[in-house]
Amino acid sequence: MTADKTAKQQRGRPFAKGESGNPKGRPQGSRHRVSLLVESLIEARAEDIANVALKNAIEGGDPVLLRALLDRLAPPRKERPVTVERTKPLAR
Repeated sequence: MTADKTAKQQRGRPFAKGESGNPKGRPQGSRHRVSLLVESLIEARAEDIANVALKNAIEGGDPVLLRALLDRLAPPRKERPVTVERTKPLAR
């Protein structure tokens, strides 16, 4: 295209404010191709990686790494609600 032909085309915002060319956007929970690839590579060697990391955390005395590993390997359970029985009504 020559410069005189492009000058007549839309410049700037091609869509009205608040309107998008892809209104639904990326689906919720979808992941990038690279993320999926890295995840599959880690999953294939997850046990080896965890063993080496635990060994390094324990032998190296790295409490931050050890805590991070424990948080990943055994995260706090959140699905069980704790019920507490009231013996007497609350004072207001």
